[in-house]
Amino acid sequence: MDLSAITAIDWSIIFDCLAVVIGAVTGALFAVARKLDIVGTIAIGVITAYGGGIIRDVLLGSQGFFFMQRPLLIVACALIAAAVFAFSRTARKLESGLFYADALSMSWFALAGTLKAWNAEVGIVLSIVLGVITAVGGGALRDICTGETPAIFKPGSFYAISAFFGAAFFVACECLGVPLLVSSIGCVVISFALTLLSRRFNWRTREKGE
Repeated sequence: MDLSAITAIDWSIIFDCLAVVIGAVTGALFAVARKLDIVGTIAIGVITAYGGGIIRDVLLGSQGFFFMQRPLLIVACALIAAAVFAFSRTARKLESGLFYADALSMSWFALAGTLKAWNAEVGIVLSIVLGVITAVGGGALRDICTGETPAIFKPGSFYAISAFFGAAFFVACECLGVPLLVSSIGCVVISFALTLLSRRFNWRTREKGE
């Protein structure tokens, strides 16, 4: 098997695309659950899909904006959000699964953000920080746009903490020369599993005084 074609792939772009698509779905589900109209649903879908990545790209500066480089993906996200709205009755039945969709979206964004930052050679600390920002940024902007306090600032299940451990695992693997596939899968699995476990066993961030 010729591995040259595989190693030549820019995985950061692929992971970004996957994260954006999942983010569009979760953002649209969030909007439908709050009974927004089609414009609001599309807007929230796109904001959720791109918010964290835009913040990351602004901080990276010279690396370019993923949002601006693939306009057809923006159209695809808008169409995905519109489809969720069109089947809103079915989508509302899936509201109970929004937590799991959010957890999956966050995990992919953690990977996409950390990988792009690592490839930009910003160092260990900033790669982890940018991975976390990418993971939670879109959800935070989504919450703000719908008039809610961002979930990452409220007591509850792990999100930013899960993203941190996933990003840290990825960076540690890269420092040790672990194959990209292993470090990538590990990042997603750790982020996703920690978030689910925090809900299952009621591991919660708590406000001062609790």
